[in-house]
Amino acid sequence: MSRPRLLLTRPELQSRVFAEMAQERFGADLEAVISPLLRIEHLPLTRDPAGFDGLVFTSRNGVAAFAAASDLRDMTAWCVGDATARAAAAAGLSARSAAGALADLAQTLRRDAAGLTVLQVRGRHVAGDLAALVGPAGPRITEAILYEQHPQPLTSAARAALSGTTPLLLPLFSPRSAGLIAPEIANANAPLHIAAMSPAVVEALPLQARGGAVTAPTPDAEGMLRALAELLQRVKSA
Repeated sequence: MSRPRLLLTRPELQSRVFAEMAQERFGADLEAVISPLLRIEHLPLTRDPAGFDGLVFTSRNGVAAFAAASDLRDMTAWCVGDATARAAAAAGLSARSAAGALADLAQTLRRDAAGLTVLQVRGRHVAGDLAALVGPAGPRITEAILYEQHPQPLTSAARAALSGTTPLLLPLFSPRSAGLIAPEIANANAPLHIAAMSPAVVEALPLQARGGAVTAPTPDAEGMLRALAELLQRVKSA
């Protein structure tokens, strides 16, 4: 069987970074087909962040949007995971990582930011309600929608890969991405091997695709690479 391809559907920058990580882990001959399902548009900042005790980020897109909208950097930034924290630190913020998923960020905020007022920078669409998870024991959270995620169609190269016969590794990082690509998955000819960031991503897949999906052991890039390693072994054993 021919070596599988890697179909990446995150926004362009995140896809290229992950493609490099995958090629370092599995070999440079693992061909990546990049076809972002979402185009990120930054929105203006309508609240003064200086009036808050800190910032909260659940994605690197939020960090980029804030950095584009504000020159303020002398603030603590609570971040969902290490990659987001690295982006916040690179932007000049004092970053703290919850090193996990949204529930881990909520727990970190309850522990470290109780009684504070924080500004959560987010996109128009989110996978979960952070304020509800934090509850009354944590900080007071105000949301600022600083970017829009516009759906866009797959590229011709991605469509050709889906209609071909070469196995495809498909890492999906969010329920929305899984929902957007679901019709393409249902009609795909290529053997698909799906790595899902979380159980919520699996639930957004077509029913026929859920059983074979591998859920990442941790909700981060390293967890997704480990899920891909399991899928590659499955392909080799077929």
